[in-house]
Amino acid sequence: MLSFSPSVDDPAYREKDFKDFLAVYREQISGLLDGGADILLIETVFDTLVAKAALTAAMEECDRRGVDLPIMVSATFSDKSLRTLSGQTLEAFIASLSTYPIFSLGVNCSTGAAEMLPLIRELSALSPFYTSAHPNAGFPDNEGNYRQTPEAFAALLKPVLKEGCLSVAGGCCGIRPEHIAAIAEAAAGERPRQIPEKDPVLTLSGLDSLNIPVKHTFITVGERANVAGSRRFARLIREEKYEKALSLAGRQIDRGAQIIDICMDAPLIDAPAAMRRFLRLLAADPVAARVPVMVDPSSWPVIETALGELQGRSIVNSISLKEGEEFLPGRGIFTAWVQWSW
Repeated sequence: MLSFSPSVDDPAYREKDFKDFLAVYREQISGLLDGGADILLIETVFDTLVAKAALTAAMEECDRRGVDLPIMVSATFSDKSLRTLSGQTLEAFIASLSTYPIFSLGVNCSTGAAEMLPLIRELSALSPFYTSAHPNAGFPDNEGNYRQTPEAFAALLKPVLKEGCLSVAGGCCGIRPEHIAAIAEAAAGERPRQIPEKDPVLTLSGLDSLNIPVKHTFITVGERANVAGSRRFARLIREEKYEKALSLAGRQIDRGAQIIDICMDAPLIDAPAAMRRFLRLLAADPVAARVPVMVDPSSWPVIETALGELQGRSIVNSISLKEGEEFLPGRGIFTAWVQWSW
């Protein structure tokens, strides 16, 4: 997990950071490519920031080898809230990954096909990629066995196949070859979903999504979580009173801020460390985490630190080249973010 803490006592605690996940995924993807993989599937995603690490690793490794492999991503939703375990809605999840070079975006595991139908329809309506679904064969019994028959499984998926909601269909836990054969039969003659053309919209996200039409010219940005914009916020950060500082961000959202600007550039503040801790605490706050973040430092290391903590799609404001091109960052999340988000 990268977007939330495994410790109930410390919401800012993480066992690993983005770079750790990036290194592990690069090793794994390198082995898959050595073995002749034709397509990469990043599946059962419950934390979007971890998915970003896997995508960045895949992009970097494919770029290093000069190959262009399709990459599929599939998320899991564990309950009727229609949110990932890390708190994002499906629309926010789509927005977070909307500019990556993904072949398909889908849902899998966790629920049976019946519970997945609303997600599939919403995914089809919103996704800029091909769509996929591979649900479980219902829910397991007390002994862990999946009892749903191939005929019942295929019948549940038949409506969304007829509606043209899916580009790729399959199965996850409890699925046997007979289930796949039944899906193939149900899909025969149906038209797969095509990627629709949509009006240009800027999509950002925190736990929820924010869609800004091109013609929209006014967005409310809260700038009091900024050491240059609030003396009180700067004092609280210097005194390491992060919970009180976080309340300033929540108050701005309650008063209508659609985006929260965050800056830690000030004397006597360790900007990377302060940015990391504040964003981790923000991720645990159900109010403050709802909206997208505007990262507002003047230092490359702080920008990279911030982007390695944000599962949503954010804004960097602003990128300064006053020190010259030699100070541009190397490989990593910032390079990937610039390469694939613009």
